[in-house]
Amino acid sequence: MGMAKSDKRLTKLDEILGRDFGFFEKTEGGRYIAMSDANRKRLGIPLDMDLSQHIVTDYDLVHADMAEEIINADKGILNTGEPVWAYTWIKNELGEWVKVFAMKQRTPGGTVLAYTFVAGQTELVGVWVRRLDYEREVLRLGGKSEKRVLSRRELQILRLFINGVSRKEMANEIDLSMKSIEKYLSNIRDKVIACCAPDEDQTLRWCLNHSGLTEFLLEKPDWFEDSHERFALVPNSSRESAP
Repeated sequence: MGMAKSDKRLTKLDEILGRDFGFFEKTEGGRYIAMSDANRKRLGIPLDMDLSQHIVTDYDLVHADMAEEIINADKGILNTGEPVWAYTWIKNELGEWVKVFAMKQRTPGGTVLAYTFVAGQTELVGVWVRRLDYEREVLRLGGKSEKRVLSRRELQILRLFINGVSRKEMANEIDLSMKSIEKYLSNIRDKVIACCAPDEDQTLRWCLNHSGLTEFLLEKPDWFEDSHERFALVPNSSRESAP
């Protein structure tokens, strides 16, 4: 069934489920030809804009590299006919990061139709996203102590640590001395372990993995940088369990 025949049903679902549910349809070249109000609000497209008269493409919504990645993935869907799960992190109308999943499929008319929804914030990554303080550019680790936060620089160093970057390579990349790197890592270790395992003798890496901080830091290079959005295909083995 084409998009024209299903518009009313999808719009009704959109009204019922609100901003968490949405849909869009696009051509092989990445031009959007239909979109729900929920996704229009999320992406900053006027609700009254006629997409048959105004050209809106992936290049208008995300940076060029990400747009190319999305378009190439869509071409794969059109070539194989295989539905694909994908997700991206985008900022909503409140300026908060939300994880949006999309189930994309080929239509009989040769376009890509996607049903989208905002992932529930019960996952560990969502918990950390809610603890981001954009004004101060820190991540709150929990508790009432204002000192128990990780700064933007500390998050940068922690992400390098998670990726197995050596102290020397960290120092070169960030332009700091190895002594400063060691001091940063020591402070990070104390704060993270105090948060996730205050009464246990655990390593920093154990705390990062069990608290969800590892996944959180690998999701985006910099949570305080708007241009660092993330588009990813969900692996085949994970699609059945995707929210």
